[in-house]
Amino acid sequence: MSSSVDPPPTDLFVSWFERHASERDALAAAILGLFLAAFFGLLSLVIGNSPTCYSMTDLLEISCRTIRAAALVVWDSHLDACQGQ
Repeated sequence: MSSSVDPPPTDLFVSWFERHASERDALAAAILGLFLAAFFGLLSLVIGNSPTCYSMTDLLEISCRTIRAAALVVWDSHLDACQGQ
């Protein structure tokens, strides 16, 4: 069996990016994005909590769904990085 190896990129920018990027950087960016999503979600709860719009329970449920979705994105990017090794 022969292993399939991607040919080197012909574009200058793509080749520079592949030389300077690492999976560790991608995972750190994904984790940072998760924390930022949680922070801004909770901040929106504090700022936008109005008794006429949603109950606190509804807002908490929306925030939990957002955090779960962000966690799934981080997990998927981590799995992609592991499979690329």
